[in-house]
Amino acid sequence: MMLEPLKQFICDTCGSTIEKPEDGWVEWLCYYDEQKSKLINKSFRICHHETRCMKLANHRHVSDNHLNNILEDNSMVIQLYGMLDPGPFISPKHYKGPEVEDIREVVEFLRRLTLPYYEEAKQYWHDADADEYFSGSNELSSYLPYTLKNIIERYGN
Repeated sequence: MMLEPLKQFICDTCGSTIEKPEDGWVEWLCYYDEQKSKLINKSFRICHHETRCMKLANHRHVSDNHLNNILEDNSMVIQLYGMLDPGPFISPKHYKGPEVEDIREVVEFLRRLTLPYYEEAKQYWHDADADEYFSGSNELSSYLPYTLKNIIERYGN
C-alpha cells in the first residue's frame, strides 16, 4: 500500500507509518554558535508524537512543532528557506551565511515535506540506483512525482 503523499510519513525513530499529520511531530536542534556568531540548526526529524519516538524532546537546544501545524501553513518550509538564505531584502552586512550545519540535510528534509511520493520512494533509492534506474537522468528528473511514484511501484513490496 502506497503512502498518501504529503499526508503520511515514515517515523525517523521506529520506521513505521505516521498515518496522519496530527500524529506526527517535527524536531530539530537549534543553538547559537559563538565562533560563527549565528544560529545553527541541525538534526531535522519527523517522528510520531509520542515520547518514545521523540528523541530530542529532552535536549536543551530542541525546537519542535506538530507536523500538522507545519504542513497546514507551510511555516516550516518558509522557515527552512530562511535558514538557507533569508532572501534579497536582508542587508548583506547582516547576512552571515546559512543557519544550518548541513545544507544537504535541509534540502532532504524539504523534499520530504514538499515532494509528492518522495517520502516513500527514498526507501528504495539505493535499489533503484544499483539497478541503474537513474542512468541517463538529470538532477531534476529524479525528483519528479511521476519518477518517484514509478520507483515505489517498481521497487516497493
